[in-house]
Amino acid sequence: MNWRDWVAAVVLFVELPVPVFWLIFHTLAATVRPRPRFAYLAAGLTAWLAGGTLIISLREFLFAGTTAPIWATTLGLLLIASDLSLFWRAERAMGTQRMVGRAELAGAQQLASSGIYTQLRHPRYLGMILAVVGTALLAGTLLLWVLVLAWFGLVLVMLRVEEWELRRRMGPAYDEYCRRVPAMLPFRGTSRD
Repeated sequence: MNWRDWVAAVVLFVELPVPVFWLIFHTLAATVRPRPRFAYLAAGLTAWLAGGTLIISLREFLFAGTTAPIWATTLGLLLIASDLSLFWRAERAMGTQRMVGRAELAGAQQLASSGIYTQLRHPRYLGMILAVVGTALLAGTLLLWVLVLAWFGLVLVMLRVEEWELRRRMGPAYDEYCRRVPAMLPFRGTSRD
């Protein structure tokens, strides 16, 4: 593995498990409010053990050790840097406690609608998608591109679950927020999502 593969592997280890974590977390949040550590532990261990096992067991096929073209390396690194920027902006607007799901566990009805959240409803997921595509550009293997596409499908399912949960918890305020703020692309289309 070359340095590009190592960067890709680290980013994948951090980002690939995220949709699995949130799917489990959202499923458990309403039932484990008295024991929030259980939700974090169950979702975190399941997601990151599965993600780490997948990356390690397929490493020979995910990372070929070949040199990506300079344009792919540059674009991949820029996409990963974009994720870091979006993460920082989202954390600044929401705070760490809300970023890690404390609002879901508490059943809070506080809507993130300042900072980057005035432009995008899901900047963290956009950043995550950009970073994972960036890893595929760095490593450049067919299997990694297939994995990225399958993972993207899982992200879309997770986004639907999160939107459903936010509508249930926030009610009409979230519907109004959705009318004003696009999901992940900072321009308006004909769809609310």
